[in-house]
Amino acid sequence: MGYNATVIVMVDSLDAIAKDPDFGKKLSDAVMKVSNAQEPQDVSALGHCNAATVIESHHADHSSLIAVGGNYGTVLLPYATGYAHHTPEAKLAILKRFAEEMGFVLHKKVKNGT
Repeated sequence: MGYNATVIVMVDSLDAIAKDPDFGKKLSDAVMKVSNAQEPQDVSALGHCNAATVIESHHADHSSLIAVGGNYGTVLLPYATGYAHHTPEAKLAILKRFAEEMGFVLHKKVKNGT
């Protein structure tokens, strides 16, 4: 199945990305670097030093939990589950695993608030 990469694109940089003839090569290089080092890699486009940021890369048979905001991404759970994360059951499994990693036990709230 190959590998997937999580990339944040700075929307304010889209014009520079569209005009930068080397952006594709720079993005490819950054994905390869993050695959080896697992350290986020900024990708420039013309005058924008971080037009995009490659956050992480993982095998397509796995799911990762990534938080994105503030022009940055954080890997919360590098290997959450297999590749199925589209169903309510799979989402719950990821949530439970993340809670466990943080030292919590997740359980469903009982009706009537108890």
